[in-house]
Formats: sequence, structure tokens, C-alpha cells
Amino acid sequence: MRRRKRSYAREAWYIFCILLALAMASFTLLGPDGFREMRKVQAEMEAKRARVDSLRQSNRKRLERIEALKTDPKTIEEVARERGFVGPGEIVQQLPADEQAPPLK
Repeated sequence: MRRRKRSYAREAWYIFCILLALAMASFTLLGPDGFREMRKVQAEMEAKRARVDSLRQSNRKRLERIEALKTDPKTIEEVARERGFVGPGEIVQQLPADEQAPPLK
């Protein structure tokens, strides 16, 4: 049987390839656009999606309110009374502000 000579060049090449692969993997994970940055961007995107959902819900409620103001007389009356308007035949009584009124319990 014949023994094969060890090729140090081949071993050096394997070691070089392994080190290169490790360097590339660490740069991919820890580099400027690596895994950490990707997770950070994903978290930002999730926060922005939540904000968009919140804004959509708010817009939907406002559109419902607008539609109610266009069609529902009770809603129109509520808004008018909040702004100080009174209905026909109603009397407005304004009382002076009492600055020394006892606090309510």
C-alpha cells in the first residue's frame, strides 16, 4: 500500500476557505446592513403598520360622523347644542359665575 503525502497547500486552502466563510457570515450578521439592522427595520415597519391601522380606524370613525351629520337630525342637534345654539322657543338663562362656590363632593 502506498501512503498519500499530505498536501499542506490543500489544507491551507481549506483553512482559508473556512476562515473566509466565517468572516462573510459574521459580516452578514453584524455588518452595517446585517441581521441586527434588518430586525431594527422590521420593528420600525411593524410600528408604522400599527400607526397606519390606527389612522385608518380614526378615518373610518370620522367618515361615520360626517355621514351622521349629513343625515341624522339628532346628531346635528347634539353638535349645535355643544356649540351653544338653542332650539326655537327655548329660553337661555345665563347665571353669573360664582368664584367662591364650595367644591362639589
